[in-house]
Amino acid sequence: MSGLDPIFSEEHDAYRETVRRFVTREIDPHAEEWETNRDYPRELFTKAGAAGLFGAKFDERWGGTGPDYAAEAVVVEELSRSLSFGTVSDLGAHSQLASLYIDRFGTEDQKERYLRPSISGDLLGALAVTEPGAGSDVDGVRTKAVRDGDEWVIKGSKLYITNGSWADYVVVAARNSDEP
Repeated sequence: MSGLDPIFSEEHDAYRETVRRFVTREIDPHAEEWETNRDYPRELFTKAGAAGLFGAKFDERWGGTGPDYAAEAVVVEELSRSLSFGTVSDLGAHSQLASLYIDRFGTEDQKERYLRPSISGDLLGALAVTEPGAGSDVDGVRTKAVRDGDEWVIKGSKLYITNGSWADYVVVAARNSDEP
């Protein structure tokens, strides 16, 4: 590759080995059982957080080790080698969706309350976008967030929420006006 810097450094290669060992030790031996039962252990999130699998793209201020998107790519690549696609989907929905939205759009208080413990694996997040009749088209979302004093009330329906039935928090795609 003439004139291009390599994407992965020696540190990324070492991190790759760490993530690969985690997948080999903590996921692969259980993949068939978890997929058959459609039951993925909650403690895996704590172990993944302790192994540093959730923090690569997030600032150190919130407990991350980045932002380092090449390291995040390493995590995605190595998790993709696993044969437990349900587990990988659960881990990904947590770190790639719910946590990312808290990081990008959350208040300082929300980041402290949700992002930090998400990176450590102590809280589990989900993202609710898909709606009956609208699918995952964010522009077609009909769910509304309506102000009621100091609170927001969500009015609408969501479905197919990865981690939704056991998440500690859910980031919900909703409109707060009738404007597209």
